[in-house]
Amino acid sequence: MQHWLKGFGGLYNPYRKQAFETIRLVESLDDVRAQTGAYMIGTSASRMPEAMPWNAVKEQARTCDTCLVFGTGWGLTPAVTAELDAVAAPIEGRGDYNHLSVRSAVSIALDRVLGRDT
Repeated sequence: MQHWLKGFGGLYNPYRKQAFETIRLVESLDDVRAQTGAYMIGTSASRMPEAMPWNAVKEQARTCDTCLVFGTGWGLTPAVTAELDAVAAPIEGRGDYNHLSVRSAVSIALDRVLGRDT
């Protein structure tokens, strides 16, 4: 983060610096919940029986502070998932293969939650 906030990165890309200025690092999801009171929704590439559809995630985000939690590699651990209020349905394509880079998944999720209704 320092590269973008105080180093050459901030001079090279002031828009990225501006984005990083909005970020606050915390130690745990408990700290996020304590500081924001946010409703915590995790993401998963795995199908879960009680997963929230994305239209419900969007509605939840409209009604209160909501934090989307993304995992990398093998996803969120069961311990982290147990701390969440809900898990969103996987972002699925047409076939059985269901893996996206986190960057791609975040982009799609943010569009589904914050994008325009079409």
